[in-house]
Amino acid sequence: MVLACGLALPALFVYVAARRDGFPYPFEWMEGAMAAHVDRVRHGLPLYVAPSMGFVPFTYTPLYVWAAAGLSAVVREPLVALRLLAALSSLACMAFLALGVRRRGGGAAAAVAAALVFASCFRASGYWFDVARNDTFALAWCLLGLALLAPAPRPARAAVAGLAMAAAVLAKQSFLLVAAAAFAGLAIAAPVTGIVFAVAAAIGMGVPMLLLQQVSGGWFSYWVWWIPSLHAHVPGAGVAFFTRDLVRFTPAAALVALALLGRRPRAARRHAPEALALGALVLVALLTRMRAGSFENVLLPAFAALAWATGRSLDRLLHAGAPRALVPAATALLAAQFALGLFAPAPLVPAPTDRAAYDQLVAALARTPGDAWVPGEPRLAERAGKPAAPHFVALVDALLDTTARGRTLARTLEQDVARGRWELIVLDDEAPGQPRVERWLRETIRPHYAPLAPVFAPAESTLGWMRTGHRVRPAWVWRRVDAAR
Repeated sequence: MVLACGLALPALFVYVAARRDGFPYPFEWMEGAMAAHVDRVRHGLPLYVAPSMGFVPFTYTPLYVWAAAGLSAVVREPLVALRLLAALSSLACMAFLALGVRRRGGGAAAAVAAALVFASCFRASGYWFDVARNDTFALAWCLLGLALLAPAPRPARAAVAGLAMAAAVLAKQSFLLVAAAAFAGLAIAAPVTGIVFAVAAAIGMGVPMLLLQQVSGGWFSYWVWWIPSLHAHVPGAGVAFFTRDLVRFTPAAALVALALLGRRPRAARRHAPEALALGALVLVALLTRMRAGSFENVLLPAFAALAWATGRSLDRLLHAGAPRALVPAATALLAAQFALGLFAPAPLVPAPTDRAAYDQLVAALARTPGDAWVPGEPRLAERAGKPAAPHFVALVDALLDTTARGRTLARTLEQDVARGRWELIVLDDEAPGQPRVERWLRETIRPHYAPLAPVFAPAESTLGWMRTGHRVRPAWVWRRVDAAR
């Protein structure tokens, strides 16, 4: 009965995705710029290039963008292709969690529970399952690799698992830590199989990375490894990871603890790959969460590890000779975990009035005789026929570099602002409680641009807000000072 009720969680997610994934404008701050990356791939342009005020890449490995570019040949709209790929990947994560539990001898109920516990984190992740970002796509490949590694995989299956893990790293480089942990576990449990896994993973990720490094003239490693290493760390984020971020998984964690009650944890060597990989998933989430600018999406690897552990623990309670008195408690904890994942879907879906408001903004930008820049959503200006420009987040990342390369971009920005390259600049406004991330840019343009008009009237206070992640919306139109006179 509890599992049957839990099926409402993936159903709610599918409902939300079906309602909003066709929305032609972003409902998360960085989505539009991800679509611009897909456009570059579709037009044969490189992703990893020197930074300019025309394009600055995000600091991710490219597989998700490549896959979306291929899918967009069918779907046509890059933004929809990215979201569809993310949504399908989220469902694949649920399937691979169930597969991983089943392949380790778990029953059907435990396998379904693992999938549903992950579905319950749609809310805890900030409603991120279908956002046009690489998180669930990379996680799905990682979970597939881990599912294939048990029990005692043959060399051929270990090779496929290595290639799947390589795909995860090529989609998001932080999964390199999970691949290393899985190899370490295999080296303990089955050294020969571990070597096969490592060779397949090394070839699968190493060859594309070496080629990208070569054809990009070194810019691949600059964006994927060097710039992320410059990100600041948030004081207290490590503690908050356990006291705030994982609080919605308290029932699932309690269920895992319940399964260990009165039993010594199995320490057999054959469990080493599983244990180390799940620990690495939590560590990836923790380390990424500690970096400045991270949002709830980076918690997904930890949520997946907890869902996996919950399924395995439930199976132990049901079938491994645990005291039967613990089963009702486990059932209640599972029901509580599912209840924490429930939500009202309506606020997550952009309304027709949101689309109309964005249509009007694009039309207004198109009527502007000069260029326009919308740093928080540069694709709006591109839809209006204006030249491409970098997203604010990518620009901030590039400016972390204090060497000559970063200083060159900073000078270019200052010069473009001073000479009035853009007729209009549209800056965002953050919802109460959100960090004022564009403040420095506002101060940079102030000597040369003046506020012209708000994007939304006071009566339109609910329109245009991002529905996931950083809660912002276009707020003020700034006009070149000489044009405003």
